[in-house]
Amino acid sequence: MKLVTFILGIFFIIDVSALGKIHNAVPIYTDKPFATIGNIDYLYNESPVGKYLESIYIYQNIVSGDNPATHLIVSEYSSYENYEKALEAVEFGKDPEAAFIWYATSNELPFKPLANNQDRILATNNPENWKNNTYFMAINLAVSDPAKYLKAWKKMSAETTKFFPDGSSWLSESYGGTSPFTHNVLISANSYADLMNGLDKVYKSKSFAEFQKETAGIRKVLARTSAKRIASFSR
Repeated sequence: MKLVTFILGIFFIIDVSALGKIHNAVPIYTDKPFATIGNIDYLYNESPVGKYLESIYIYQNIVSGDNPATHLIVSEYSSYENYEKALEAVEFGKDPEAAFIWYATSNELPFKPLANNQDRILATNNPENWKNNTYFMAINLAVSDPAKYLKAWKKMSAETTKFFPDGSSWLSESYGGTSPFTHNVLISANSYADLMNGLDKVYKSKSFAEFQKETAGIRKVLARTSAKRIASFSR
């Protein structure tokens, strides 16, 4: 059942247990964004699958470098228990009607998933702002000394979070799938101007200069992607 894999998060599981929530993020390629939104809208609001879905956000990549993904689908669950309940009902057939809809819809998807990654949150700042933030930048990394990088990032991000007063940030670690990235940093804001201005202040700060020195030789930036939320579904 491909669609289960996409939205329930066998692909790219971000375990935010530290926040009491689960995020599943799926990078996709599509030349039919409106059909993709319509597909999710049907599943969420009109099908028997909807009762197992909590919040879904759809993003369009606006600056993606070499990233072939055009969009990102993020599903949010309030707890791991609710995530498991959805998975069991739809993928493992505990709700036959919902499971059938998943299967039938998966044969007509207007998008193609591009990754199979599993991540867990290591640290975060102001996570309560995430739901309202429209823009974000994701920075994908290869880190050779995770403990040292985590310590340095927590210190730097705590000192620079003031540059994103209405935003949020987090650091996650890949622990499965096929991603070439070991870690990911995400910074979100209410506008693209706020995001860029905040990042400019971070990069010019003493805290970031110290962070660069502390992590020199143990980290390499592999990709950067900026995205805008174009649709959301929430109870």
